[in-house]
Amino acid sequence: MRKSKRLLASVVVAGMIIGGGIQGRVSAQQLNSPTLDLVLFFSNADVPNSVQVPAPDRLIVTERSGEVSVRTWIGSDGQVKSTVQLVRTGPGATLTLTVKLVSITEFEVTGRIVFDDAQGSTLEFQSVGRGSFAEEAVLINGIPFTHGGYVARVTQATGRFAGMTGTVTDNFWLDVSGGSLDRAIGYQFVVIRLAQRQ
Repeated sequence: MRKSKRLLASVVVAGMIIGGGIQGRVSAQQLNSPTLDLVLFFSNADVPNSVQVPAPDRLIVTERSGEVSVRTWIGSDGQVKSTVQLVRTGPGATLTLTVKLVSITEFEVTGRIVFDDAQGSTLEFQSVGRGSFAEEAVLINGIPFTHGGYVARVTQATGRFAGMTGTVTDNFWLDVSGGSLDRAIGYQFVVIRLAQRQ
């Protein structure tokens, strides 16, 4: 029951963040803010050959962004149930991560996001310290998922983000029913905060 409550809280918070990012209105105060916040959802659920293994301790992951709808409820059996629906319409972005596995639950990341805009805007980033993921999977609708996250700093920004720096926070869920990380289907909730360099 404790795991179910934690899972429910995590999914609800993620849904609130996504809802705010997609449906929230921009206030005058936000328009005048020196910072820019982006909330993106990435998945490789419909991207073929999205994970490569160039070395035993490294994975290269490619995922696409798109609008997402998250629905969570408690079923008649008392279990937490959830669905994630992806909508691949409109401008998006492509996330490429190089993940270096440091231990059974820890990793380091370098990443690049390429936006589908007229400027071909990009953000490159590198993890601060190590990210981690849970050693034990949890079952969601009978599917084993592991979850984790990391924090990164933006090392380069181009296009509409030129001259900006900032941070990237990535919380992810991995469907590991394929039996290994290189076969996992990922769902990543990425929050980016950017500001003009001083």
